[in-house]
Amino acid sequence: MKRILLLTHLCLLVWCVPVQAADLRTGGGIILDKSIWGGGIALDLHMANRPLTVSLHTDHFNSALFFTSFFGASVLARAEVSEDKTAIFLGGGVGGSRVREKLYSQTTVAFIVQVVARITHRTGNRLGVFAEIRYNLNVSKEEFDSTGLLGLSWKLGK
Repeated sequence: MKRILLLTHLCLLVWCVPVQAADLRTGGGIILDKSIWGGGIALDLHMANRPLTVSLHTDHFNSALFFTSFFGASVLARAEVSEDKTAIFLGGGVGGSRVREKLYSQTTVAFIVQVVARITHRTGNRLGVFAEIRYNLNVSKEEFDSTGLLGLSWKLGK
């Protein structure tokens, strides 16, 4: 029931946002303090007439003992650095984490608050590269994981 409610809220958020452009991002990354490798995918919706971006993302990291997933929605302030080529994003959001312990098949799900910093650079009309760091605060355990991602972004639409 919670997943259906979350999905409904995300769909309403996406539908209510007046979108000027969208980016699809994918890349590889690491949970920095635990050295667990993985990757992620995200959809960035750039708001029309405002320097804001709504980002929906999911990241998955795998080690010998744990499978960790982060998912969420963030609102980021966007600053164009050079003529639509380079942009810096800062902001935060909310989401969840899911950690499955492989040895005991035990799964923990938690609510998280995120702080995000990202830089993107367009290498062509549609293709670009990005680097992102995200701090994920687990509210119930009062601990955080920092993740870093590096990858490609594709401009969707016009």
